[in-house]
Amino acid sequence: MPDLDDIQIDDADLNDVDLDDDMDLESFGDIDESIDVPHIKVRKSALKRFLKVANQVANTSGRDVDTKSVSLQVEGDCLVCRASDRYVYLEEELELENMQDVLHDHIVVLLEEFHKLLKAAPANIIISKDENDEYQLRLIGGEVSLETYNRSVEKYKYDANLEHKGDYDSIDLHSITKSLGQMAKAAVSNNERKITFNANGAFVKYMWAIARAEGDFPDIDMEVKDIFVVKSLLRDIDQTVSIYRTSDDEEVDRVVIKGETFAYAFLQHEGQDISKTLKNNMSQALDRDSIHVDFEQLYKMVNLSAELSYSTGKIDLDYYEDCLRVIFNTKKKSDSVFDITGSLNGDPQPLSEPVSVQSSLFKQILKCFSNFSSVQVMISDKGVGVESDDYSAVVYTEN
Repeated sequence: MPDLDDIQIDDADLNDVDLDDDMDLESFGDIDESIDVPHIKVRKSALKRFLKVANQVANTSGRDVDTKSVSLQVEGDCLVCRASDRYVYLEEELELENMQDVLHDHIVVLLEEFHKLLKAAPANIIISKDENDEYQLRLIGGEVSLETYNRSVEKYKYDANLEHKGDYDSIDLHSITKSLGQMAKAAVSNNERKITFNANGAFVKYMWAIARAEGDFPDIDMEVKDIFVVKSLLRDIDQTVSIYRTSDDEEVDRVVIKGETFAYAFLQHEGQDISKTLKNNMSQALDRDSIHVDFEQLYKMVNLSAELSYSTGKIDLDYYEDCLRVIFNTKKKSDSVFDITGSLNGDPQPLSEPVSVQSSLFKQILKCFSNFSSVQVMISDKGVGVESDDYSAVVYTEN
């Protein structure tokens, strides 16, 4: 029998197992959903989706119950779910599955505990109150008591005077948060860990790189936490969402994004904006002849340069006939040269010498284009530009 120390368990194998997946309940037979007392019934999938977003909002490691819990209360024909860390506020309406014998109590439960309990719950979540005034959650084969807290619903609500700033397509906003959010997350400086929206588009900056999505937006800074909350709320929906901002008479400046069934309020800070010079330089870098190349091929080449242990971390690019020439700078005696065949736009000419940029930065801006099959690449002595449809980016040389 082998020694336990000799048995290797790869962490990747464990990560491939999703322990949060819903149970296969077929072997349990029919789940008894009969109930003759006031209760709440909602789809488990909808509630889990809310908890996943709420987990990005709540402060689950804190001591304050208000900031690490979720609020549940029936309003009209919906279960309104709320979460807040006192700085940001999340609200989402879930469709009720029961229209009769509805429980209207305000229920507050710890987010992490509630999420654990849902792993053993059937497809429909049923919450009721027993004769001892304790809340019960229907699980497979029985019920379990919920640990609840007596908190005012007002602690979870956001109420302020708001000014309407515009209506936007949810698909477009989701694309921006998904495409530019990765670059904001990778940044180190707090001033760069955000997407800046204004009348000229949505921008994200990381060291010597800048990316832009076209659009006409109100002035908004969306920090990393807010980016991923908004992205989660907008996933798989197609609707108009409205953007509001607190009026001047409010002490705390917030932006509120509202959809048909959700609202999210987040803080605005006085921060460093992306300079007009940098934006103008971006336009100059992109306004030139280019070559259209396959995105995946280019990304793989740049990723290799960024990841290989014997790479210098720099990559050179130039035009060569009808190709984009990509040169790995390595610690070996000779560099590696790859030519990516493309389609010329205009008459791009080889430079006096290839332009050199940081591989890791170039990789970050390319991630903004992961939804596209091909991109246009522009090269100058100032840096490398990339463009496709409504997205553009530039990584500059360090000089």
